[in-house]
Amino acid sequence: MRPAAKPGNRRVTASALLLSLAWGGLWAWGAVPSPAPARPAITEGLLHYWPNLWDAHDEVTGREGVVMGLLPPTTPGHPDDARFDDETGYVQLPVAIPTDGAWTISCWMRADYDARWSGVALALISGVDCWWLQHRDPGLRDELGIVAHGAHPATGPGLVLPFDTWVHLALSKAASGRVTLWRDGVAEAVGDLLFPAGAALEWIVVGNDIKGDVQWTGHLQDLGVFDRVLAEADLRALRQAGRSGAVGQNRPPRQAAQQRTDALAWSTDWRQRPVSELSYRRYTAEDGLPANNVACLWQARDGALWVGTDAGLARFDGRRFRVVTADDTPEMARVGSSIQSLAEAPDGTIWAGVYGGLLRIRGVEVTGFTEGLTEGYVLQAVPEADGSLWVAGFRLDRYYRGPCRVRRFHPDTGQTTASVVVPGHVRRLVPTPEGLWMATEDPVQLLFWDRVSPTATVVARWSGTRLTALRDREPTPGRDLQWRGWRDPANTTRCVVEARVGPDGPSFHWVSPTHRQLTSVSRWPPRESPGLAGSGAGAVSRRGGVAREHRVSRPHPAIRA
Repeated sequence: MRPAAKPGNRRVTASALLLSLAWGGLWAWGAVPSPAPARPAITEGLLHYWPNLWDAHDEVTGREGVVMGLLPPTTPGHPDDARFDDETGYVQLPVAIPTDGAWTISCWMRADYDARWSGVALALISGVDCWWLQHRDPGLRDELGIVAHGAHPATGPGLVLPFDTWVHLALSKAASGRVTLWRDGVAEAVGDLLFPAGAALEWIVVGNDIKGDVQWTGHLQDLGVFDRVLAEADLRALRQAGRSGAVGQNRPPRQAAQQRTDALAWSTDWRQRPVSELSYRRYTAEDGLPANNVACLWQARDGALWVGTDAGLARFDGRRFRVVTADDTPEMARVGSSIQSLAEAPDGTIWAGVYGGLLRIRGVEVTGFTEGLTEGYVLQAVPEADGSLWVAGFRLDRYYRGPCRVRRFHPDTGQTTASVVVPGHVRRLVPTPEGLWMATEDPVQLLFWDRVSPTATVVARWSGTRLTALRDREPTPGRDLQWRGWRDPANTTRCVVEARVGPDGPSFHWVSPTHRQLTSVSRWPPRESPGLAGSGAGAVSRRGGVAREHRVSRPHPAIRA
């Protein structure tokens, strides 16, 4: 049932009508009536129903989902032909379904051929587990199957899905754990999967995993969730009723994901320079580093350079290294020595994000923190003035690291006062008075979180072929974004993309975002001062609007979570 119109809305309409009469013309004012919500042919036990996933509006509960991407506007009341792909992202739908109960998920699906190795059409997310409906055998025989991740990884039933053809698909789960995949009303595959007792699904993610790095390509409509295992007759009736012809409504989730192709002016002022042009010296383990694999650098206020490696920390004063390793530091031995990030608090304390937790360095005192950090694989740790930190990381689980979660963590108490799931690998995190800006890889995105909403907002997305950014309108956090790009005219895969938030806000840089293996989020100094942005193949410097690439070694694929 739709809520009644508020009296204030009626006054606005009356004022508009009087204004039209004063101009001497008679105009009919009022909103274009929306089409009646489409309902599936079977409604017994129906818990949720989304006829148009891009509008992300549940016609049963009235709850709104979240569009985690960027979409073109659609004409209200007309068929919506947007599809899931690298340029549009995916949708998160809030649910609360017991994993040990019986239920059925029904939808219409049309998969588009894609040469990628995999793509997740549907992901069922609980607190610590995930079940994927995933393309797992691309090629002439494209199989869609259930893959379970979590403490007990397993592979469930699968079926062959044709390309470029609409099919009615259903996934049913009995209380016993028996899972059946149905296509066009026929049970085609049956198997067993372990669903933990007492847990509940929190999200249904359509078009990807909640981690955001297994994008699916295709169309999906009329997604329904039932609190029972549907009978064969019910599924045949759903199939016979056909698709609802999902239409565009431009509801709030869709409006929040409106896009424009940003006018990114590519500069071809790109020069390849031999490394001999730079005045540099190479330091290795022979000079005192804990290891040669350097993951992060931080120059402290006192001028010292902190170096994070996969075997510990080093402080360089310009002459020698003071090394902190697990061999001589019990706290590092307890927490971990693979350093992922470095940052400095206002009081000069150095914080290190570690594969295993957090390390705090005050002078010669090293303290480790793991209590309260569910995501122990810490990618970023940014301190605030009150002693808390913004921490981004993954779980340490060897089978399923889960999505990246950003939380405000209080190390002295082990408590979290705010948290949000962020798609991708957060490589730079900048707190501002308005909220958090986050730059990610895999996928390459810029996100903003107001510290309150259940999800972050995708402000910009780089698909590998183009940049898309939110339309400039209030209260979009990206309205003051300024974009620039430098590209090698001889090889367009070598480039740098820069986003600057207003004249005095943070800036973000992605080096070679068209190469998944080489993508890195880095930063230059403010304004036009010279500086280096690191990449998997070397470094890029900027001076006077010209980008100079200094290739110092052959690229090596980065290790991904």
